[in-house]
Amino acid sequence: MIYAPDVSYFQKPVDDSFTRQWLIFRCCDGTFPDPNAATNAAWCRKAAASGRLLGWTTYVVYRPGWNAAVIQRLKALGPLDRVMIDVESWPVNGKPSISGDHSREINVLVDAVAALVGQGNVWVYGNVGDLDAIYPWRRPYVQYVIAAYGTVRPTWPNMVGWQYTDGRVTSDARPSVTPPFGRCDHNELYVDGLSGQGGGTPITEDIDMTPEQAARLVNIEAILGRVQNLILDPAIGIMHRADNATAAGNNAAEIASEVRNALNDPAHGVLVRVAALQAALAALPSPVGGAPVDVTGLAAQILALPGDVVAALVSKLKELS
Repeated sequence: MIYAPDVSYFQKPVDDSFTRQWLIFRCCDGTFPDPNAATNAAWCRKAAASGRLLGWTTYVVYRPGWNAAVIQRLKALGPLDRVMIDVESWPVNGKPSISGDHSREINVLVDAVAALVGQGNVWVYGNVGDLDAIYPWRRPYVQYVIAAYGTVRPTWPNMVGWQYTDGRVTSDARPSVTPPFGRCDHNELYVDGLSGQGGGTPITEDIDMTPEQAARLVNIEAILGRVQNLILDPAIGIMHRADNATAAGNNAAEIASEVRNALNDPAHGVLVRVAALQAALAALPSPVGGAPVDVTGLAAQILALPGDVVAALVSKLKELS
């Protein structure tokens, strides 16, 4: 198993006391350059060339409107290995400083990074909630490092790593301290996803697919996850909205209206997500995409919600059948 600390100028620059196989360090936060980035990059290039490092990743923090500046910072570092884009909501006083769907701008940044290092070397970091909210429409070739502190490893399509600690949260026997940095963020990385070939997604061995069809299949699990999150998300999901309406003393018609709005939202509603899922499945060759999609069964199996909500959802989903 590969464990990689994740550092910035809050830690000292890397030096020869570092003995792990992989290092992740910050290049910039929007327009702010990390003072240690150049030193860390130079050390990593030398260590990788000598075989001391298996690889290294430099990351940039996504901030709206600063893509061009971020790319210039990356170019200034010289030759790169992997590049990771940090996608977070960055709450201030309990409210996110970045909210809404920023997929278009983030994909512009993703594509620009891919032009520098190749598609198979582009990672995105974030927690599941932020990724669903800020970056719901993702490039199929991107690999992900998912933040979930504790002992339970998350699941995510194309997941190349798991940030399991900030240095304070314990995670079984996994390390949270690495010289010369001390306590800091640490990630568990997965060697089979570190080939630069798109993570654990070689799904075309037994089925003859075009690259476009394979890309669609990679997206299916993500679409399923987004459908589930739209129902169960503790901040924006249908159940949350219905519970809030109930707590506020709204009548049954108003509660039903909240559920309908969550189902039918033209940008992010459940119906939009399931329609995208159907289209992705229908575009696949047999046997993966040959059979009609049982939308009613899909809803019942994946969502497993209380009866009233399931009934309302299924009645809407039947319109897609």
